Amino acid sequence: MQMTGIRKALAGLSVLVLFAGGAAEAQITWTDATGGSFQDADNWSGSVPGPSDTALFNLNASYTVTLSDSVTNNAAQFYAPGGTVTLDIGAGKVYRAHGAGVKICDVSAPASVVVSSGTFEGGGEFHIGADDDDNEGQLTVSGAGTLVRSTSYDFYVGRHGDNNTLIITNGGEVATARTIRIGDQRGTNNTVIVHGAGSLMSVPVVRNDPVLIVGGGTSGGGKNNTLRLESGGAFISSNSQAGSVPELIVGQNAGA
Repeated sequence: MQMTGIRKALAGLSVLVLFAGGAAEAQITWTDATGGSFQDADNWSGSVPGPSDTALFNLNASYTVTLSDSVTNNAAQFYAPGGTVTLDIGAGKVYRAHGAGVKICDVSAPASVVVSSGTFEGGGEFHIGADDDDNEGQLTVSGAGTLVRSTSYDFYVGRHGDNNTLIITNGGEVATARTIRIGDQRGTNNTVIVHGAGSLMSVPVVRNDPVLIVGGGTSGGGKNNTLRLESGGAFISSNSQAGSVPELIVGQNAGA
């Protein structure tokens, strides 16, 4: 009898532990082709994406998403062969993808994203054209005070994909935690453009890591990738570790 009572108590404890667990991760899709507020549940396929969720933007339409306050998701993904998603985050606000990070463009699903204000932050890797056939993704960072940054990992423009583009203009800034990689594997014809006075790409100097790789490439890939600084646009790196020396790699293996 005593053992039976213990078993019942343990069973009850197991149930309590099970129900006390965290919420399951979900992929929640934006559904309003006219745009609107991120915090409005009517604009999503379920509830508003939370810290454990992936926010997916895959409508073939051009629309603007605004934020009434800062937002944190596990990941933000943009897959749409038509139209442009504009993230009007707002001054002083941050849209964070703190877990799996940011992915723009998927197989046979190019995407165009504009960040027009505020801060868009990837805690995981930040990819524009990550995998094979992730082609023709574009991210534009525009406007003084507009910041896109990776906080932990590298920033990729066309890792394996082709014809992907990052444009920093009108005083916008992209700040990476580690290396900026432009077509560093099989990616071909990928471009970063920093255009106009006040527009900036900044990369820290981390020991044993290059600050920039253009066309690192494996055999047969990584060709015709470009970093362009135009009309006063700037690329800077600063020491984040004592004794670190900036390293730039252009055309490693297959070529730039």
